[in-house]
Amino acid sequence: MLFFLKEESLHNDASLTELTNRLDISRGAVVNALKALEERGFIRRTGNRKGKSTDITPIFKRILQFKRAYTLSEEKLIALLDVMQYLNDRQLQDNMKPFNEFLALLFNTKGKEQRGKLKDDRWARDVVLKDFLRFCLLKGLKATNLTSTLIREYAQIALSSIENRESLIMAIFSLPGKEATWETGLEAYREQSRRSYLPEIKESVLDLIRHLGEIHRNPEKLEDRLMAEKDWFFDELHTVFGFDYQHQSRYEKIGYVAEKMRGIENDLETISKRFFRDLTVVMKNERADLTYYILTDDGQEVPLTSTILKQQIQERGLTGSTSTFTGGIPVVTSGFLHNLFVEGVANSIEGVLYEGIGGEIGELYYKNETGNMERLTETMTMELVDRYGLDFFKQVFFWDKNGYVSIERELLKNIKS
Repeated sequence: MLFFLKEESLHNDASLTELTNRLDISRGAVVNALKALEERGFIRRTGNRKGKSTDITPIFKRILQFKRAYTLSEEKLIALLDVMQYLNDRQLQDNMKPFNEFLALLFNTKGKEQRGKLKDDRWARDVVLKDFLRFCLLKGLKATNLTSTLIREYAQIALSSIENRESLIMAIFSLPGKEATWETGLEAYREQSRRSYLPEIKESVLDLIRHLGEIHRNPEKLEDRLMAEKDWFFDELHTVFGFDYQHQSRYEKIGYVAEKMRGIENDLETISKRFFRDLTVVMKNERADLTYYILTDDGQEVPLTSTILKQQIQERGLTGSTSTFTGGIPVVTSGFLHNLFVEGVANSIEGVLYEGIGGEIGELYYKNETGNMERLTETMTMELVDRYGLDFFKQVFFWDKNGYVSIERELLKNIKS
């Protein structure tokens, strides 16, 4: 593979004899290596015995899948590869910007474009949601049982972060066929901490979901596309979705899979439209004057959602706790505001409040129905998040030396200063 990449061309017409001589290994070893690379989906070999060409574009596709570059649309990728081929053919040194952008994306340490154009962002969101919903329908979840409340919960989890979406997928995957419903999917997701999956099982499930999406976005006839699939693809469909065709011929399997995939398309279009419509409402309800995000353990900035906010509250508590080691050494565990940030402020929300007060935050408060301040409990915190979304920060107060101040007001004051 390194030999082909070092040739700096998407296509290589070197013969087996030439490859044998240049690599200084046996002809049999070259044949086996080419076969292994093709089986793993890294290269594509075309031609006949008289001469074959090696196409290495598949490995770029695998890299993009691994990097989860969802905002790189198929049209944009094709355009970039066309430019790369054009430069290779003519050995030109100018007009390298598209090629450089492509390489920058492949080797970006954050794995994806951070802020694409609005069109690209919507395309990415649509692809992610559609691929996820296709998985749900093939797993047996019924479109007729999907309520607006369930749509909101699923959309918030699926779009909150890659990790949450993948956890939700694996939770649904773990459900026996007869128990797979939208409600049991959420229950399994909430109990996710009790389950563990082998990395290779998780990766095979996620690869299959992406692959099914690629098949549907391919303009070729569905049966023609399935005809080109390897046996592992049909084995994975049996494992993940329980497709019952173990004793059928290859052609019968292709017909079975095509029928299953076409059978969910109408339902997929219907629930996709509902998701996108309700998602617009959710985003409007959750809109805040400030842009909030959470800093993950690996340093990624993930947009804050109601679901993530509630997870932080459950995991960390409101204001943290203090315990004492042997010898009287105090150990402070921070609360849910510790890893939450707002754009325009370098410090965390917890740090901003600490500086504003001049010490520990202490108790948090909210206005009850009579307009009086009342100490905030974890149960009431969850209710406020459900009721106000990210406007929650407008509704929660702390005691400053001059009186009660909302969290959002303190953040805005910090930004202005």
